[in-house]
Amino acid sequence: MEDKRLKQLVQRYLDGVCTPEELAALQEILRDSAYQERLEALLGEAWQDGAEGSVPRQDERSADEILRRILAHDRQKRPIWLSRWSIAATVVLIVSISALFYLRFGAGLGDNQSVVNTPLDADPGTYKAELSYDGGKPLLLKTSQEGIVMTERGVSYIDGTGVDLSAQGKPVKESYYELRTPHGGSYQVTLPDGTHVWLNAQTTLRYPARFASDARIVMLTGEAYFDVAKKKDDNGRVVPFSVITDQQNVHVLGTEFNLKAYPDEALTTTTLIEGRVRVERPVSGESEGGAAVILSPGQEAITSGTDDGLVAREAEASIVGAWKDGLFVFNDEPLEKIMQRLSRWYDIEMSYKGGAEHIRFTGNYAMDKSLRNLLEHITLTEGIRFETVGNSANERRIIAIKD
Repeated sequence: MEDKRLKQLVQRYLDGVCTPEELAALQEILRDSAYQERLEALLGEAWQDGAEGSVPRQDERSADEILRRILAHDRQKRPIWLSRWSIAATVVLIVSISALFYLRFGAGLGDNQSVVNTPLDADPGTYKAELSYDGGKPLLLKTSQEGIVMTERGVSYIDGTGVDLSAQGKPVKESYYELRTPHGGSYQVTLPDGTHVWLNAQTTLRYPARFASDARIVMLTGEAYFDVAKKKDDNGRVVPFSVITDQQNVHVLGTEFNLKAYPDEALTTTTLIEGRVRVERPVSGESEGGAAVILSPGQEAITSGTDDGLVAREAEASIVGAWKDGLFVFNDEPLEKIMQRLSRWYDIEMSYKGGAEHIRFTGNYAMDKSLRNLLEHITLTEGIRFETVGNSANERRIIAIKD
């Protein structure tokens, strides 16, 4: 049996379309220890789903668990197509074909409710943002564009098309812009100094229409990746660039770093990719700081809203910025932390039962894929189930349950 056939059967099993005959063939193959050794690699390929890059794959424990469940599955029992009313009460999400049918048809659906209206079928995020200045009415930016470019002449999209802000009045040199992304949105901006910033979902970046000659200061809430342009003043000195958040002030000269500062998360984290940065705790919200650390590439600085500590440690820098390249990367993270990220991107709410929030997961997933498919993978490897709440198309809550 060639790897190609084994990979095909494994993928059909993971996708929930494996027939009883194919399941029997897969079980027969995997009883051979030589092919059991290939399962982990094939599961890793199936999980990556076309994503590229050096990222974690399924671990050995997950592969062993899926092997055990495939071999233990009763291939004589064909999957039963249940009514949508009975699915919510009778289908248990285990690693089997019936588990995948449950995720495909949803839980708690009324007869007139379409599957695509359930939170399990939430669409992935896309390019969405709004721009305002001086507290004026925000302008919704084009979703067909990835970002905007700020210059002294005005604002344009990346392709050079102008952004019409005439309805908001003409900004002055002292104006401050605010670029905001909602749940399920991301955007980019090139600042007046040439600094490139990627904004993740639910993020606000506040910056001046024109930077001062001796300092470049922006304010951030949420998560952003910065590629800071080097800029010199008239005397040839490099003008510092600073990012101000509630828990950290980050000062750089020219570098790449990721800064995560969501109000609903306990930790604020600055991860340095290139160059050097100084990270300090703000004093009474002012730019002058208290305790400070200087980071080298591959390090991160962490602060908590519950204490005054500032901790520097080694980071997985290649993983931290994966979101700006359209990839979720989970490295032995608890489900609660994972779903916190997913909730911003897919615009859903989460709750947990039976300690499901503590289950840990490793893998990577393309951000332009459906939520349903990602939850199927988590269910396959970790043995939990996901249920929707209510019958309303506006209900956005999913419950993760560990039995």
